[in-house]
Amino acid sequence: MPVSRISDGMSKQSLKYAAFAAGALSLVLIVAGLILFQRGTFSPAEFSKDVLVIQSQNGKKHRFHIEIAETPSQLARGLMERDSLASDAGMLFIYPASQEILMWMHNTKIPLDMLFIDQAGVITRIAENNRPYDNRKVSSHGLALAVLEINGGLAARFGIRPGDTVQNARLTRAMGF
Repeated sequence: MPVSRISDGMSKQSLKYAAFAAGALSLVLIVAGLILFQRGTFSPAEFSKDVLVIQSQNGKKHRFHIEIAETPSQLARGLMERDSLASDAGMLFIYPASQEILMWMHNTKIPLDMLFIDQAGVITRIAENNRPYDNRKVSSHGLALAVLEINGGLAARFGIRPGDTVQNARLTRAMGF
């Protein structure tokens, strides 16, 4: 049965506006970070490192050693200019709020799978084998809190699918748990 009101009294329309505003703010911060980085105004902080596990619906667990992008400059930079990525590595992009997320492959040298993750830690969409240097926008097609980038083709090879869950302490904190 559809629910027309969120428990705190916000309508779905208000929630959509709030998500849109959060998305617009995030986009502005990312673009500003990229501009400042390219101008040499500041250099991005080192990415923190962690471990992330994807629990597949078939019972298999897939462990990745990840770097975490969460500041505006890190979100703007991502995996640009990297020559390679280990098969058990990835980058987790954590956004300040759930929103429609747009990614791209600008200055990214390696093909990537993009796994869009919702507020509950569930993979909602996988954009597979994104081409290096492609400036097309890759959308989450709905609200997402995070994106995991891994080597192109790994999601299919490992049988990772929408509905699988992502376990990571930093992501869990961002989800508010």
